[in-house]
Amino acid sequence: MEQFTGLKDKNGKDIYEGDLLKFKILFSDDDYEVGQVIWSNQDAGFVLKCFNLWKVALRAEIVGNIHENTELLEADQ
Repeated sequence: MEQFTGLKDKNGKDIYEGDLLKFKILFSDDDYEVGQVIWSNQDAGFVLKCFNLWKVALRAEIVGNIHENTELLEADQ
């Protein structure tokens, strides 16, 4: 079982470590990214790509998880 982050996405769904979130890049009208929620010892918290998760969670949407939807990360590369 993955660790609950204590945060919810923009649709009110609980976010867990390993979830894949789609989020809009700040200051961009059309650009979205997909990232995996991971724990960062360096940041002492959960991160999404190079962002602290708590900063983007409310504007992100869960689109899958790393165990079932790895193709979503590959498509974002």
